[in-house]
Amino acid sequence: MNEENLESNVVAYQNSFPTIFQCGHNAILSATDGKEYIDFFAGAGALNFGHNQPETKEKVIEYLKNDLNKWLKELRKICDEFGIMMIIDDIQVGVWRTGTFFSFEEAEIVPDIVIISKSIEGIGMPLSLVFFNEALDVFNPEEHTGTFRGNQLGFIAGQAAIEYAYENNLAEQTKENEQVIQKVLEKKLPEIDNRISFRGKGMIWGIDFLAISESLAEKVQKECFNQHLIIECAGSKDAVLKLLPPLTIEKENLSRGLEIIIQAIYTVLNK
Repeated sequence: MNEENLESNVVAYQNSFPTIFQCGHNAILSATDGKEYIDFFAGAGALNFGHNQPETKEKVIEYLKNDLNKWLKELRKICDEFGIMMIIDDIQVGVWRTGTFFSFEEAEIVPDIVIISKSIEGIGMPLSLVFFNEALDVFNPEEHTGTFRGNQLGFIAGQAAIEYAYENNLAEQTKENEQVIQKVLEKKLPEIDNRISFRGKGMIWGIDFLAISESLAEKVQKECFNQHLIIECAGSKDAVLKLLPPLTIEKENLSRGLEIIIQAIYTVLNK
């Protein structure tokens, strides 16, 4: 029987690229064949602080829209009017990914529940947090239990990652990198094809090819891999190329990664 028929889609991330990665350092992944790849995938946000950061080891609503802040404020009003709990999933876009610790801070709203996971410790250790309004705390001691709680290594990694972020002013770095990404996309994409649209904030961006072809993003993804950059497709019909590099990526690797993406788009469209 074909082994692929027995494999769960849950473990598909590491099988998305036709090579075997054996180690990584910050935004660079090394494969068993000796080739190196710039990481614009970041473990789907689980590796916000890059691969094997020595500093951390020593201390051992995906809802982005053009007018996000206004949209969130209106949503908060609707929730208040109808007595609906506002729950925000900040698993991938939280922890400085958009430039602030919580992705909704600039909207000046207070959700009822916020969920954070993966990116809170940034190097792949198990840790998940739920923040909620004090009025929702109706449990007595030992009433709310679960099978897996309190992973000590995850707590230590989370503390180390947050300390690293503050010591290295990661929020400011993210905002600077946002300008780099935005300028490249604004300048280069219209030169290739004005039907290509893009959107994003901080260090999560999407390049949307749906107006041209829903299969184009996957072709660009494969061409990026051929040029030693890994990246994933997302959005409606997987027609969006999602840029999600580690927040700690070096300036030269960020620029090189963007160059590869632009070149890959040009190559695919001109075949």
